[in-house]
Amino acid sequence: MQERRRATRLGSWLYAVYTVPGTAAKPSNALVRTTSEGGISFFAERAFEPGTLIQVELHVPNRRPITFTAGARWSKPLILAGMPQTARAYETGMEFHEITPDDRKAILLYTV
Repeated sequence: MQERRRATRLGSWLYAVYTVPGTAAKPSNALVRTTSEGGISFFAERAFEPGTLIQVELHVPNRRPITFTAGARWSKPLILAGMPQTARAYETGMEFHEITPDDRKAILLYTV
């Protein structure tokens, strides 16, 4: 199978808080699974329609939180083998929309 990704994904496992601008929803927590030059993927309690914009505050150890705006590219349920087939979390791929070059570099420098 041919790789279609434009950027290499790096394991990260970082904590993030996100909000959906223009809604009354309170800030929610997410676990960032991967980072790349173009965006992140994370686990959250809800799915996102493609194109949904979110504001993210990413917590990188030994650094101030990094904030950026990203747009959902895809979202899928997390189903674990041997567990009831009801999704309790969703993984979502997000593409950076508004992020400073320094913050993008700081995200890429931190990998597990």
